[in-house]
Amino acid sequence: PERPAPIAYHYRKWSLGAKRELIVRCEINGYETRKGKREYFISRAINEWNSKLSGNIDYRSKLESQSGAVLAAEMKNNASKLAKWTAMAMISGCDQLKLGYVTRTNVRSNLSHQLLLVQRYKPEDFAALMQIKPLVFWGTLSKIIGAINKQDDGTYLILRDPSEPIIKIYSIPNNAFDNEDEDYDDDMIPEEP
Repeated sequence: PERPAPIAYHYRKWSLGAKRELIVRCEINGYETRKGKREYFISRAINEWNSKLSGNIDYRSKLESQSGAVLAAEMKNNASKLAKWTAMAMISGCDQLKLGYVTRTNVRSNLSHQLLLVQRYKPEDFAALMQIKPLVFWGTLSKIIGAINKQDDGTYLILRDPSEPIIKIYSIPNNAFDNEDEDYDDDMIPEEP
């Protein structure tokens, strides 16, 4: 039998005013029926890195008794990743964000893993726990759309500068992709030594 796809896409639409609408393709990993209602969720894995080398908490010894401390350490060390997952869950309209704590069966082998614990959160509750305000998502989007609206019609590339907290918008010429299908001249390909 065919395996189901690991991701389903859900399209959502928001009105931004001034006859502008935003359509977003969101990821959903699955659903489960609880109390007769379908609840959609996003599931993500938090991977333990070698706790002896990193000074982090050992998942196997602490998850059962101190799962809050493990989550707090992950929030401190991986705040950006957890914030991204939270935003994805909120924007997609999911009912749950499932976080699985994963560790290697053998520290030296990357082939075998164990799922130690799965915790589920309502995205709004997890955002509050991480001190994330959903209004900030929309404020950032509003700034990006405002910057794009100031540009002339055309094709643009939006990049975040890795060394500074700014986003840059670059204009791409209309004919930039016209020669994509042409064969390259053999002289342009460097020979291997």
